[in-house]
Amino acid sequence: MAKGYKLAPNESILMNSDRISYGGALAAFKDELVLTNQHIILINKGIFGNVKNVQYYNLNQIKVFNNKVQVLVRRKQNGSPILDVYFINGQESFGFESKRKALQWAEHIALLVGGQDVEIENLGKQIGGEFDSFAEQLTDVADQLREQVGLAGESFKLALGIRPHDIKKNKPVNERVATKCYACGAPLSGIKGQIIKCQYCDTDSQL
Repeated sequence: MAKGYKLAPNESILMNSDRISYGGALAAFKDELVLTNQHIILINKGIFGNVKNVQYYNLNQIKVFNNKVQVLVRRKQNGSPILDVYFINGQESFGFESKRKALQWAEHIALLVGGQDVEIENLGKQIGGEFDSFAEQLTDVADQLREQVGLAGESFKLALGIRPHDIKKNKPVNERVATKCYACGAPLSGIKGQIIKCQYCDTDSQL
C-alpha cells in the first residue's frame, strides 16, 4: 500500500486496490485506490511507484437518484472494465484489470452511500455482455483460485497431487518394458530407458 494520504480520527480503510488507471483511455495501470467509510482516495503514482498526488472524493457527494447510488461499471474499447462514479460536481472514472474487482468496488460504494446492494445483473448488461463470456468466467475462477490457494507454478501442481515428471512424460514413472536383444534375440526386461547387458551375448541394449 502506498503512503502519502491521511485518515481522519474516525475514518477506517475498508478496501484498497493497486494497478488502477486514471486520467484517460491511454492511462497506465499504476495508481492505487483506497476506499474508507468516508472517502474514495486516489493515489497517483509515477513510473517508479513514487506518490505524485493524492485526491480525496467524499462519499457524501455521490449522487443518489430514485434511491439508487450513481455508480456503474462499463467497458472501454479495449475491453477493460471502468468504474464510473457520479458526484454532485462531476464524474470520475477508474480503470481496473478485473471485472470482478470493479464490481466489488461498485457494490461496496453503493452499500456505504445508500445502504443497498448493487444490481450486479444490471451492471453486467451495462458492460455489454462480453464480460459474461465463458473465457471471462474462467479468468475470474483462475484469479480466485490463485488468491485462495496462495500457490503458484509447480507448488500448485503438487498441491493437486500431480507430479511434474508425470506431466512432462505423460506416462507412469518407472514404467517396466519387455523386449529382445537386437544381437541374439534373447528376452530382455526392466525399466524403460535403462541400459542392460544381455546375459547371453554380453551386448548392451537400451530398453
